[in-house]
Amino acid sequence: MKLLIQISALFLSIALHAQTAVNDDMLDLVALGEAVMYSETAEQRDSAHAAFFVLLKDVVADAEDPFRIDFSEVKNLSVLDSDDGSLRVFTWLVPGFPGTETFNGMLLRKMGKEDFRIIVLEDFADSLDAPEYRPLTAGQWYGALYYQLHTVKDKNNTYHMLMGYRPHSEKVQQKLIDVIHIDEKGLLRFGAKIFDTPKLMDRVYQRPPYRLFFNYSYQAAATFRYRKEEGMIVLDHLSPPDDKPKGVWEFYGPDFSYDGLEFVKGRWVLREDISVESKLKQPLPSAPPKKDPQTGKVRIR
Repeated sequence: MKLLIQISALFLSIALHAQTAVNDDMLDLVALGEAVMYSETAEQRDSAHAAFFVLLKDVVADAEDPFRIDFSEVKNLSVLDSDDGSLRVFTWLVPGFPGTETFNGMLLRKMGKEDFRIIVLEDFADSLDAPEYRPLTAGQWYGALYYQLHTVKDKNNTYHMLMGYRPHSEKVQQKLIDVIHIDEKGLLRFGAKIFDTPKLMDRVYQRPPYRLFFNYSYQAAATFRYRKEEGMIVLDHLSPPDDKPKGVWEFYGPDFSYDGLEFVKGRWVLREDISVESKLKQPLPSAPPKKDPQTGKVRIR
């Protein structure tokens, strides 16, 4: 009995020590995340981010089950889990002037009951021509801050739909719908030809795209997300005022009508001018802090 008590006490001590280490690491992640977002100089933000990334990767790699870690206190970090529990997606950014932010990401992919793989994402957005038509490998990525992950299946295919946000310039912001899927070789890919959208909000797709983009005024707020109530990805319809030219995205904004994307036989089919019964409310990640154009310092709200 005495030996059993000693063994139990030992295991309890080990568990408490591990939990303390996790708690300490989480406090450090919170502090570093705040430094990434709110430090005044680019050098300070970059230095904080280097430490943040290393610690985040270590926390995930050392965890017995990284899919169960609660990162909700790390406010600069978006963490989304797939509906089937096979993926966990981390995204975050380093602030800068609108359109110059640095996007970062990491994927966790379950490879078995007790095994997982860490995939670091590298933002290729600025180097891609016609990114809507480009399939990307796991290491490549059209960087964005993701705010929703919804999983759909068709026969033997599983598609993880990602809704994301990316400041585009001082006048235009961007949201996108991207896809993660596993190809026939078991490799993880970004993008898939599953969108039946030859024309969508004045953007014409010459061939089936791998991902969808929505550009609109930096002064506007628009919603793009999957809604269980409608069984669709519901889209604020974007258009310019009557006196502004089409295709100049800085003038575009919601016109109080809605379109939808419905998943039918393995493809997202466009449904125009749909009826939305309930009021849309989108829990978006906070927009990154902006720099003061005179001083170059980040404005803290």
